[in-house]
Amino acid sequence: MRALTIAGLISDREVWLPEPGFVVDATVEDRPGDMEFLALDGAGRPLARTTLPVQVPCGLPSGDDPSPGGHGFAVCSGVVAYPEETEAWHVLHRGRPVHVAKKPAAPTEVTVEWPAQMHAAKGSVTIMWKATHADCMAALGWTRDGGRSWQAVAAPTRQTRIEVDLSLLPGGPDCLFELMVTDGWTTERLQSKQAPSPERGWAVRIVSPRQGESLASGDRVGLLAYAYHVEERVIDPSAVHWHSSIDASLGVGAALAVRLTPGRHRLVASAHGAEHQIDLVVADG
Repeated sequence: MRALTIAGLISDREVWLPEPGFVVDATVEDRPGDMEFLALDGAGRPLARTTLPVQVPCGLPSGDDPSPGGHGFAVCSGVVAYPEETEAWHVLHRGRPVHVAKKPAAPTEVTVEWPAQMHAAKGSVTIMWKATHADCMAALGWTRDGGRSWQAVAAPTRQTRIEVDLSLLPGGPDCLFELMVTDGWTTERLQSKQAPSPERGWAVRIVSPRQGESLASGDRVGLLAYAYHVEERVIDPSAVHWHSSIDASLGVGAALAVRLTPGRHRLVASAHGAEHQIDLVVADG
């Protein structure tokens, strides 16, 4: 079924504050709730009706009323029926109109600049896009098999500059990016050229400490890293080995607590032939 993703806030003043939704094919089911979404044709006739619940962020104890009152706002998300003929939306909260939107007169046009080296095994690339409509959002996906399966690369964002670390993307014979851009009514899908990209294999990332961090001597330092196989999507915490340029071997495991000698350290986490390194300083005294 043709549907539209819905995400937004309902304020305690009963105002619906939506994010632009993406047009998708999905099963739409009415879920008992206080939000009602009416898709209308050009003459104002209802084409479809979907209800969704609202929730207070972080949740409330079971039995509490999940309404905006007393909390400032509540969240509503899901998918709603979106027939091809839809020209307007009426949104109601507990039967009260809270939002009206009409389809733009002119369709949104989108352009994208794909980087030249997007199918390399390593390095960062920048994807730039722009749209003729001011309030658009974009999401970026990657496929290694010509579109049979997709991996999300960048969550929906209004930023027109998207940075991508190629080493985190699985390689394969038929790789390409797809940029989905929406103005809340139409969704444009733009694809890069399809080409093979080398498989990445194992990758290691240090989560903590951070690059360039300064630490106090005598304190126990929490080391945290993860090792994973990019194509197979498996992790191996027990394979992570830590090494310091001053203290030599620090131990094995994805998470350790150690004390480091004062000085400038080159900290390395490695596993299965892959490694990640950072520099940090441990102050003396």
